[in-house]
Amino acid sequence: MIARYTFRGKHIGSGEWQYGFLVMPRHSLPKIYVQQIDTPGFAADYFVIDAATVGQCTGLKDNAGTTLYEGDIIEVNHEEQLVVDAGFVGIVRFAKYQHVSAQIEYPNGDLGFFIAWSGERKHRLRNDILYWTENEYIKKIGNVHDDPKLIKEGGDNCDE
Repeated sequence: MIARYTFRGKHIGSGEWQYGFLVMPRHSLPKIYVQQIDTPGFAADYFVIDAATVGQCTGLKDNAGTTLYEGDIIEVNHEEQLVVDAGFVGIVRFAKYQHVSAQIEYPNGDLGFFIAWSGERKHRLRNDILYWTENEYIKKIGNVHDDPKLIKEGGDNCDE
């Protein structure tokens, strides 16, 4: 089971995804590491990872039960009130953002996970990720590191 405060990153040597706890650099550890989650006892396995690929677990899942991470590419797979067509694409991000179409407007915005939508009608879509996952309207179709073409095919670049 993946814990909410775990991360993933691509191993510098093999390019494979590693999942676990993030170990940040300090004077004795000059690189970023992921400590494997299921390591028994105190003999932990550490993997040097590419810092550009680090993404935190959102703690949320798509409608197929796949855990979502920062940098995942998701797709709307449900028509909602005839406003959203199936196939709309976005990226899971973590940053300061302003709710779009939310019932409550916060003047300073929010800090957390959200969806940066692509396409001409992206400003008509809610960007709060919890809305989409609770209603089972989205599915993961890839991530920005392995499948960048999915964003280009889904419309213009996703931006915050």
